[in-house]
Amino acid sequence: MCSNPTIIQARTKDGIPAEDTGEIFIYYSPEVGFVCRIEDQPDNECLDYEVRFCCPDGKLTQ
Repeated sequence: MCSNPTIIQARTKDGIPAEDTGEIFIYYSPEVGFVCRIEDQPDNECLDYEVRFCCPDGKLTQ
């Protein structure tokens, strides 16, 4: 990952955008990263996510 990402994208392994899952995230930002904690979820589960970051040079890394 680059040292100064500008955008973060997270989705489930099934392709559902993280913001459409209804789950609660303690972090979802390019500066800090993405964290889903099971103790914050009503069902005590986090889905399986994949995350990528956009770097200033335009390259996405996973």
